[in-house]
Amino acid sequence: MAKTFPYCCGAGTDAEWEATGAGLWEEYESKPPLGSGVFADRGAYGHYFAHILAVRGKQH
Repeated sequence: MAKTFPYCCGAGTDAEWEATGAGLWEEYESKPPLGSGVFADRGAYGHYFAHILAVRGKQH
């Protein structure tokens, strides 16, 4: 979210948060794929992120 909405992250400049978001995104992309059950039994949080995985069409 820091990559997409840097102005919502609080203290710091947009450029700082954009850089932070880009770094976090690169770290996420470098990880092995997530299984579909990784968010099971996590309530609304799990439902939200499982939906993101499904919409992306990619188990990562």
